[in-house]
Amino acid sequence: MILWWKARLVPSVLAPSLAAFFVVTAATYQWSAAFPSLTGGNGTVRFLTFVPLIVVSPLHHCLTQRLEAAELLSLRPVRRHDAALVVTTVALCAVAGLAIGTLAGDDAARAVGRNVAFLTGLMLTVNALLPKAAAGVPVAWVLIALFLGRDAFHRPYFWSVLEHRAASPLALAEAMLCFACGLAVHLRRRPRTT
Repeated sequence: MILWWKARLVPSVLAPSLAAFFVVTAATYQWSAAFPSLTGGNGTVRFLTFVPLIVVSPLHHCLTQRLEAAELLSLRPVRRHDAALVVTTVALCAVAGLAIGTLAGDDAARAVGRNVAFLTGLMLTVNALLPKAAAGVPVAWVLIALFLGRDAFHRPYFWSVLEHRAASPLALAEAMLCFACGLAVHLRRRPRTT
C-alpha cells in the first residue's frame, strides 16, 4: 500500500493539488470576467469554471505513474486502490465546494465538486482509449463549454454541464453518469504492458 501510494505520487503531487484547489476555491469564488462567446456576444464567466483543472490534471498524472512489473505481477488490487483514490479526491472536492459555497452563499462554489466529477469522468473514459490525450480532454471541454456552451440568451446548453446552476438536476445527472462511466471503464481496463 505504501509503495502504491508513493508510486502514484499522492503525497508529492495530488495532496498539494488538493490543497491548492481548496485555497483557490475559497479565495476566488467571487471572481468573474467577460468572455467572448462564438454563439453571440460576451458572457460573464466565473473563474471557478477553471478551478477543477487544478485537481483533474494532477490526478491524471498520478494515475499514469506506474511500476509496470510490480503491478502486473502483484496480487494487490491496484486498480481498486486507484479507483478509491479517484472517488476520495472527487468527494473531497465536492465537500469543499459545498462547504465554501454554503458559507459564502455562492452557487458556483457549490457546483465546483459536480464539475470535478464530470471532468474526472471524461478524463478516465478517454484515458482507457488515448492515455496521452486524456489530460487535455478536460481542458478542451472547459474551453468548448466557454466558447460554444451558451445560446444567444447566455443560457447554458444541456451538454455543457459546467455553467449550470448547482441545483440543476440535469447537470448533476450528467456529471454523475459521466463519473460512473469513467470509473467503470477504469476498473475494467487492462493495464498496458508497454
